[in-house]
Amino acid sequence: MTSQYKSPRPLLGAALYASILDSLKAWLKSDGLAWLFAFKAALAAILAVGISMQLELPQPKTAMVTVFIVMRPQTGLVLARGFYRLCGTMVGVTVAMTLIALFGQYSDVFIALTAIWIAICTAGAARNRNSRSYGFVLAGYTAALVGVPALQDPNAAFMIASTRVAELTLGIVCAGVVSALVFPLHASDEIETTLRAQSSSFFSYIAKTLPSRKAVEDVVAMHEHLITSLVNFESLRVVAVLETHGMRSRSQRMKRLTSELMAASTRFHILLHFRNQLRLAGDHQTLDTVNRCVGAIGRLLARSPDVLDTYASATGTAQRLDRLRLRVQRHLAYVAKQDGFTPVSSLNLATASNLINRFGTELSAYVHTYASLQDERHSRENWLEALIPKTDPFVALAAGARAAAATLTLGFFWIATAWPSGSTALAQGAAICALASTATNPFRLAIQIAGGTLIGGVVGTILVFGVYPHLDGFPLLALAIAVATMPGAFIMTRPKVAGFGIGYCVFMPALAGPDNPQSYLPEAFMNDAVALVIAMVVAAAAQALVMPATSLWFRHRITARLKAEIATAYGAPLRGLRAEFENGVRDLMAQQLMLPRHEGLPIRIPMAWLNSVLEIGTAIIDFREAAADITSRAGLTHLGPAQAAIRAVLPLFKKNTGELRSVAIDALRDSMLAARLAADDATLLPSERSRYRDLLTALNRIKHALRDPQNALGQTGQPSVAAPSSR
Repeated sequence: MTSQYKSPRPLLGAALYASILDSLKAWLKSDGLAWLFAFKAALAAILAVGISMQLELPQPKTAMVTVFIVMRPQTGLVLARGFYRLCGTMVGVTVAMTLIALFGQYSDVFIALTAIWIAICTAGAARNRNSRSYGFVLAGYTAALVGVPALQDPNAAFMIASTRVAELTLGIVCAGVVSALVFPLHASDEIETTLRAQSSSFFSYIAKTLPSRKAVEDVVAMHEHLITSLVNFESLRVVAVLETHGMRSRSQRMKRLTSELMAASTRFHILLHFRNQLRLAGDHQTLDTVNRCVGAIGRLLARSPDVLDTYASATGTAQRLDRLRLRVQRHLAYVAKQDGFTPVSSLNLATASNLINRFGTELSAYVHTYASLQDERHSRENWLEALIPKTDPFVALAAGARAAAATLTLGFFWIATAWPSGSTALAQGAAICALASTATNPFRLAIQIAGGTLIGGVVGTILVFGVYPHLDGFPLLALAIAVATMPGAFIMTRPKVAGFGIGYCVFMPALAGPDNPQSYLPEAFMNDAVALVIAMVVAAAAQALVMPATSLWFRHRITARLKAEIATAYGAPLRGLRAEFENGVRDLMAQQLMLPRHEGLPIRIPMAWLNSVLEIGTAIIDFREAAADITSRAGLTHLGPAQAAIRAVLPLFKKNTGELRSVAIDALRDSMLAARLAADDATLLPSERSRYRDLLTALNRIKHALRDPQNALGQTGQPSVAAPSSR
């Protein structure tokens, strides 16, 4: 009896121990990593300050500020930011020295030219939106950071520039060394997990959707989720390739994976919409055949929940997909030879067969590339397509204009008032505008930075006048720096409030960081604190008033650029066009998704245009690729009439009216007749007749899209489609 009552205790103890262990592991993977980053940032800052003092550099706080600007959780990102900060610093210092040499005695001209330079660099940062953007940011505000103090004493300009470069370089080196050696966190460790989650989500959606015989309405939600995951994956990839040789040797395959996933998702989206269009057209005979074929693909993926769990399973999945695709094509070819299909149904069946084959090909290519990642060297690494950001030049110019407005305002305020700390306001205001330029909501980031700076000002006052005078030796100074900066570094890891952490960790040391020797003049400290507040106010006002990034105009502008991508599909050279088109469309949509929601332009409207551009743009590219293979004189005689419909569709993306749509549908009817006659022309080469059949299926897809009420071109005025599900 006694043993019956004692036996549960060890079990309860083991369960409690397991629960505590699980909670500890969960904490280490979330807040634990954030506090580890805060510790590493504080350690790097302490190291930078200590070495600066040993080298007798005049402003150790500059090295400390640099650490917090460069420091990020992943080692690769720290190395990338450090490299581009160093390059940007050298360019900025060179520009500052040149301007001082030419216009050191004309402060108004110097300020105007510095504002222009900052505007150019800020626009370049907003235009690139990749690792290079950080170099542009630094090249801009370093010119102000070095040039403004030198303007007050041109004879000491070279010495000021030299010491600033030394302090900045020291901060970069300390951040890189600590990040790489102290509990390093590599982005490459996250790549495989992120990639598996991304592909698993897409494959699960396919497995759920393809066997269904109901109309699918949530393709928009799929695109929204996929675009966000692709942006995150590309950010990780850029960082990971800087960390290990293994990642560098797979870099092109990872870029290729992104391109192939975009292509597969586009084909999947078009196939789903074509099924819906067959249902609307009442072609149930073709629809039943299509459902049987695509359902087999969905069931194959549903039976294999571990499709991409390992590279070996990915290889097996790719082989099964290839075999299934061939079986489906043979079945469709057999069905097409049977009696009972009307000419319209026969064309729809041929179109569906073409779409299924292309979807299967793209999906198989993606899985094959995924499986190839197990090998350090592979033939699929030979992929040279460029994925270029599609930032609108006006968006970049607006970012530059905001930075120039803030710089000019602060600069001429300094001249007009002859305020001793006006130079501080000018330099720090330029820094804030530059740091906020690459954010999706610069005004919100500027406000958060201002809030963090205000808190940092209070803490800095306590440090300078309440803590520093009582410190005896570097260990106590190191402890004070760690206690003061770690909370801010922790907040930097929280995306929604990261601006508060940036403002605190960057501008608190700029105001109250250690100097060599330390100054305790309260009037100078208060002047600099007020200068920081004024810089924050002016920078935030510039972000809010000068062509604000959150305005409705920018949303309409990006949507117009999205619709204009149809011209790329029609007119750009075919070489590399498909990857350029897929990337450009999704990049523009990603910019739209990153903006805060606005009632004036619900996100469903740009998403509807995304669907239309993908459907019709892909059909146009397919048409052009097929037409490029028609080279004989007899074949070319039919090509002109077949191409007329493509030109008639393009105006709909500028102005969608019933009249223009009627013209396009009439042109499609004539072009499809011309393509059908050419496909049946026995005098043409068999290969060219096959190409004309491909032209005919592409035109048929466009015709169905124009009649689809779920397509933005299927109705006049604003598209009325279901809003995407919230994330």
